[in-house]
Amino acid sequence: MIKSFIESLFIKVNSQENTNISNIEGLSFSKFIQLKKTKRKKSISIRVVNNNVLINAPYFVKDDYIICLLKKKKKWIEKRILENTNSIGKINALKNGSVVFYLGNKYIVDIKKDTKNNVLISKNKLLLTYFKNKKYKNVLEDWYKNECKSLIENKLAFFSKKIGVKFQSFSIKSYQLRLGSCSNKSNLSFNWKLIMMPEEVIDYVVIHELCHIIYFNHSKSFWNEVSEYCPDFKLHKKWIKKNIGLLVW
Repeated sequence: MIKSFIESLFIKVNSQENTNISNIEGLSFSKFIQLKKTKRKKSISIRVVNNNVLINAPYFVKDDYIICLLKKKKKWIEKRILENTNSIGKINALKNGSVVFYLGNKYIVDIKKDTKNNVLISKNKLLLTYFKNKKYKNVLEDWYKNECKSLIENKLAFFSKKIGVKFQSFSIKSYQLRLGSCSNKSNLSFNWKLIMMPEEVIDYVVIHELCHIIYFNHSKSFWNEVSEYCPDFKLHKKWIKKNIGLLVW
């Protein structure tokens, strides 16, 4: 019985094989799996390179066994994918296994068809459901915009009272490189992509625009005002400069 079980894990193969084992149920990264079987390999190796899951295995190992191994190492693989993604960049094609950002944290996208469009954060996953022909990217963008509007509204209420200024209105915009703006009539606007940034960076941007109500320039007095409510503003400016790729969508 033991012998038959062991034999069931393997299959004899006489030639090199590049096998397609994508679209595995329960594995969000399945579309990024690259499996190569060679006669030189004596054991199975799994590596995560540029968010691709590279598997090298002997000829004779069955795909079913490799799939079981992937499911067993699921948490480890997902952790490596997140670690390998060190900066926020352009999302060209949102798909299962893509890494996205929310409040500075990384999440692996898990997409499923459902009766409604929805986004939910669960541990290190961003669960995205879509209805009919709604584009994945549009579902995520709509959710980002709503989250950003709610967060900015709360922060404006808090910091405007703390700084002692009043603004006329605020809106969420789709800017290319600008994070926020303040008009001479104290109307504020903010880039919805701020929601991808760490919360302390968002605080800095909100404080920055509110201080423009007092100083409608970037004078020394303006920066002194910003510094009073955001002492680490220089660090946040450096973070924004380093992660400017976030604004490309």
